[in-house]
Amino acid sequence: MCSTPSSGRGSQATRLELSAAHFRALFARDIGVPMGRYVLWRRLLHALARIGPVDLTTAAHAAGFADLAHFSRTCRRMLGYAPTALWSRVASGHSEHS
Repeated sequence: MCSTPSSGRGSQATRLELSAAHFRALFARDIGVPMGRYVLWRRLLHALARIGPVDLTTAAHAAGFADLAHFSRTCRRMLGYAPTALWSRVASGHSEHS
């Protein structure tokens, strides 16, 4: 859909000749989650994929988070773990099912 996690949703609706509200409604109906939540998930995954080669702050900024605190809060709220805890678990090879 969009090449970057923070690409403008209004531009997508305009390109498709839909109102922004109609585009959001169709997106939620067809994808199954509200567009805002989808975009936040994509940003979160974008940041998490960059942890390791770059530090947390750089990963957060690259994904469009305003700062590390915003990224950390979002990660805890959506995944139940702080980004540092997730990275520690992945780096050490632990999983919930071990």
